[in-house]
Amino acid sequence: ASKGGGAFMDSASCGGDRIAIRTSGASELAQAVINFEVGYRRGPEYADWLGNRFGCMVVNKVRGVRSIGAAGPALAYVACGRLDATFEQGSWDMNCGPKIWDFSGASLVVEEAGGACIDAKTGGSFDVMGRSFFAASSKVLADSLWTALNAANPPELIELGGPDG
Repeated sequence: ASKGGGAFMDSASCGGDRIAIRTSGASELAQAVINFEVGYRRGPEYADWLGNRFGCMVVNKVRGVRSIGAAGPALAYVACGRLDATFEQGSWDMNCGPKIWDFSGASLVVEEAGGACIDAKTGGSFDVMGRSFFAASSKVLADSLWTALNAANPPELIELGGPDG
């Protein structure tokens, strides 16, 4: 992918041709398969926060929830339409969560494939230095999911406790 140039993949199964990729375009929670990364913080407060996030997705009737374990591939799956959204929150102060090299390049691929990236904590413009990412197949889905997740579970709860709490 290149800024303004679209997103492509090389496919050995298609004779090595360069193929344009697109997100699924999903715009409703009921049709969305969401990747949910738990990160590497531990402790009861964080577990409660994560449980609330998962429960919120179930209550809002998302189609499915997955966890593939790495930011780059999850973002690539959103770009190719294999997932409809993915997110992970972190904090520089708490020394947890993804780092810029985990998602900066892949976020461009998502945007060039027709998806949207927003700030996981604020829902505003994506901040590549923010140590958090939230990407979806469409801006409508990104906003809907972010709003649903944060209505019952404010994003600042991520800051509670230390790296183990």
